Amino acid sequence: MLNPWKTISRKKVYKNRYLTVYEDQVQFLGHKKLKYAIAQRSDFVLVVPLDHDKTTCLVGEYRYTYRKKSWALPSGYIEDGETPLQAAKRELEEETGMKAKEWVSLGMIQLAASVYKARGYLFLASNLNETTPKDDPLEVIETKKLSLKSAVNMVMAGKLDQLATCFSLLKVAKLLES
Repeated sequence: MLNPWKTISRKKVYKNRYLTVYEDQVQFLGHKKLKYAIAQRSDFVLVVPLDHDKTTCLVGEYRYTYRKKSWALPSGYIEDGETPLQAAKRELEEETGMKAKEWVSLGMIQLAASVYKARGYLFLASNLNETTPKDDPLEVIETKKLSLKSAVNMVMAGKLDQLATCFSLLKVAKLLES
């Protein structure tokens, strides 16, 4: 496909450990120049823990952005030098205290690709063993175990609203139907 965009200039307008915001001067199909904002964040992982009885685990955490507690699957940033699988194993253990013997990649997603640049690597973790969660001083986490069916029902009822969590739960449910 032909690229209709011409980048004229790029300016970094904000940066912290996890997020960089750029303002580009662009031209679309030779028309007038315009500003285009791009938010680029660190890549992340998300894990669907699934026990032999099709029980999963959600993580409850207060989300400053929305000023409320939000339930989601275990997830987190990929640290420098980590593979997505290594990050997924670390996040599952840190947030839930679980380790898994079996791991399956569920693929990669993009979030709001028109303005937001981030890749999410999704995993299904099974054959679970419980350990002690590792404390992260920047997280206050609560966990909730429930059936996969109940989690999917929460998605369909609008009680879970984080995109990657909803997508991953529905994908695993559909895969198990096959």
